[in-house]
Parts: sequence; C-alpha cells; structure tokens
Amino acid sequence: MAAVDHHPVSFAHIAHRYDALNRLMSLGRDRRWRRIAADLAGLPAGGCALDVGVGTGDMALALLHRWPGIAVVGVDPAAEMMRIGQRKPGTERVRWTQGDGLHLPFPDGHFDAVVSAFLLRNVADVPGALAEQ
Repeated sequence: MAAVDHHPVSFAHIAHRYDALNRLMSLGRDRRWRRIAADLAGLPAGGCALDVGVGTGDMALALLHRWPGIAVVGVDPAAEMMRIGQRKPGTERVRWTQGDGLHLPFPDGHFDAVVSAFLLRNVADVPGALAEQ
C-alpha cells in the first residue's frame, strides 16, 4: 500500500492555483505558520534542511529566507507542483526531488532539520510518514 494518498492527477489539476487555495482556505494564516516553523527549525550556518511534501516550495522559501546560506532539499510526489515552485524567485537554491515521504532516498541523520508544511493531510499512514522523517 502506498504511504502517501497523494493522487498526483488531482494535484496536477490544482497545481496552478494551489498557493491561492492555501491562502484562501487558511485565511492567509499559512504564511505566518511557515515563518514560525522556519524560526523553530534552528538551522546551523551552512546547514541542510529537508522539506517533505515541498509542493510549490513555500516552506522551502521560508527556510531559505530565515536561514541564509543553508541548503534545502525538497521531496514531493507531484511533479507539476514542483514545476510551479521551480518558477518562483529564490527556489533555484532548492534541490527538487520527486519521491514518496514514506520512502525517502536519504540516510538517517543526513539533515539538520526536516519539515513538512501540509504533508500530513495527504498521508494515509501518518505514523509511518513521521517515523520516516
């Protein structure tokens, strides 16, 4: 059974308006939440963060803004979401990787911080996804 109930076709259909829908459904609170999460990441100078469920890259951008000089790797199963994100200014510093949040292609302890903004609402196996991260 797949760990992520990501329905890539569904995300492909909404990718171009995903950010606007997030702002609308959260009443704009998603931006503040990302800033707080980025602050809490506590990354060291030259550190590296993993954004699981990177989507269009807003969490990755918040990390890069808060912690200049870090590296961010973003993983997401939805290629179209990442294509939208790759067009945003500043995301050229993100290493985009298509993949599943339950089967991450990185060794344990590889990152200084692991974040995910809205991944868990799309995961069928939440305990498994959290254990993998």
